[in-house]
Amino acid sequence: MTASPSFTVTLAPGSAPPAISAPSLTKSFSSATTPLNSPKTLTLTIGNANTSGLTGISVSDTLPSGMSFASPNGLATTCGGTPTASGGVLSLTGGSLAAGATCTLQVNIVVTSAGVKTNTTLAVSSNESGAGDVASASNTGVAAPGLTKTFSVSATYASSNSPFTMTLTLSNSNAISLTGVGVSDTLPSGMSLSSPSNLQNTCGGSASASGGVVSLSGVTLAASSSCTVRVSVYLTTSGSVTNITGAPTSTEGGSGSTAQATVSGTIGTPTLSGWGMLFLAGVLVLVGGRQIRGIQEV
Repeated sequence: MTASPSFTVTLAPGSAPPAISAPSLTKSFSSATTPLNSPKTLTLTIGNANTSGLTGISVSDTLPSGMSFASPNGLATTCGGTPTASGGVLSLTGGSLAAGATCTLQVNIVVTSAGVKTNTTLAVSSNESGAGDVASASNTGVAAPGLTKTFSVSATYASSNSPFTMTLTLSNSNAISLTGVGVSDTLPSGMSLSSPSNLQNTCGGSASASGGVVSLSGVTLAASSSCTVRVSVYLTTSGSVTNITGAPTSTEGGSGSTAQATVSGTIGTPTLSGWGMLFLAGVLVLVGGRQIRGIQEV
C-alpha cells in the first residue's frame, strides 16, 4: 500500500494559516453528439490551485437515464486513489494532488436513446478543503437515419418484363438535422433498372441509378422529416426476387438498419392481340393457298 504524501507549511510568527481552496472540477465528453450505442469518453478533470497539496480527494457521478458504461469501460485515472465504474456510478476516493497540479478520471460511455442527456456530478472534496463545486455537461444521443423500401406492385406480380416503381424512403426521427446522409442499393439477380430509369429524388444531395446500383449521398435531412428516391425497375426472371439495401449512414447518427422488399413474377409465353391473330390467320391462308396452287400446277 502506498503511503499518502505529507505536506508541511511553515508560518511566520503570529500569522494565520492560508485558506485551503477545494479542488476545481470540470466535466466533458469527447464529442457533443453521439451515435446511439457508439462508445465515447467522459472525462472529469480535477485541479488544485493551492500552494500546498490535497489528499483524500473524492468525487461521484451518477449517469443519467439513457446513458451507461461501455463494455469494456476503459476506466482510468491519473489522480491516484481508487476509481470505480459500476451500477451507473463513476467515483474516485482517496486521490491526491500536488500544489498547482491537475489530474483526470476517464471512462467510456454509450448513449442508448436519442435526445439530450445532461450529466451532473456530486461535489468534489478533499481532506484539507471540504466540499467544492459540482460539474455538468450534456451529450446528445443521435439515432441513425431510418430506411424503408417498397415496390409499386403487389408481392405477387404476374406481368414480368413490365416496369414498376421502387421507392426508398429515408427518415430522421431526431430533434436535430442529420448531415452526410447516404445509402446504396444494388439490385439483385432477376431485377434490372428500366431504360430510362425515371430517377426521382426529393432528398437533395447526389443521386444516381446506373449499372444496377441506386445510390444517394451528401444529403442534409432536417429534424423529424423524410424524403424519397424512386426508380423504375423490372423483373427479368420468373420466381421470387428479394432486394436488400445497404445500411443508411449519417455523420451524426452513424449507420442504421438495411431495408428489404420481395416481389414475385412469371415470365409468360408472348401472346398476340386480336388483330395479331387475324393477321397471322391471313398469312397462313395466303401461304396455304399458294401451296395448293403449286400442287395443282404440278
